[in-house]
Amino acid sequence: MKRALAAEFMGTLLFQLVGGTENSPVHNGVVLAVVIYMTAAISGGVVNPAVATGLLIAGEMPRTKWALYVIAQLSGAVVGALIAGLIYDECYVTPDHPQHMGCFKDYSYFNTGPGCVPDTPPEAYFRVWAWEFIGTFMLVGVVFETVVSKPGFGNVAPLAIGAAVFVNVGSSGGVTGGAYNPARFFGPAMAFGCRIGLVWLYWSAQLGGGILAALAHSNVLLPKQKVASTSSHDLPEEHARHALVDDVPSSTQATELSAPPRAA
Repeated sequence: MKRALAAEFMGTLLFQLVGGTENSPVHNGVVLAVVIYMTAAISGGVVNPAVATGLLIAGEMPRTKWALYVIAQLSGAVVGALIAGLIYDECYVTPDHPQHMGCFKDYSYFNTGPGCVPDTPPEAYFRVWAWEFIGTFMLVGVVFETVVSKPGFGNVAPLAIGAAVFVNVGSSGGVTGGAYNPARFFGPAMAFGCRIGLVWLYWSAQLGGGILAALAHSNVLLPKQKVASTSSHDLPEEHARHALVDDVPSSTQATELSAPPRAA
């Protein structure tokens, strides 16, 4: 579990750090795919509290593991934002730009990147909430249908997940900042104090989208997938799918975990 938590921490840190650079609206999907490839064999490559919450709701992740993963992800995002602030002077909140962190040299153009989200007036709350909800629903839905249940994707699943982020950032990133991940909102908010008052808006949309995707998977899509999985005899692909969702302990670790405590 320690290795898995370290992988989630480091993966989210890198996603926040690299995703907070100038070109982040363009390459966030690729960054996410790379991070998932880096961490999948160790922790499952979750790096998103909305995905973890969806797995919890669908019964794919125990509650204790969910809590530890979320803590690791949120912590990694904060550290990633702080490191970005050390590298890029523009990341710091200054008197000239008190409302932006984003790591963008031209604040008049790229002021809605995945560093700090843009300032949102009350009349735009529903629009921001709806886009974050839809984007997170799509992202978590792709995770479920390419990793959790559907056979045959294996090592290309991270590319599909990254493509979901790429599409969503392209369609609604200019409105919401393109987070679709509670950790990506939380990191800069905690590190730089930007938009902390909007945490309820973003988190309710992101977690709500993840939960709905899990419910749709469990109650609508899963029965068909179970039939397909039952008729499939491709065991290597089946094993590869689950390696992206959960870190499977080695046989030695499993024996240690299941063995009764030794007598004093």
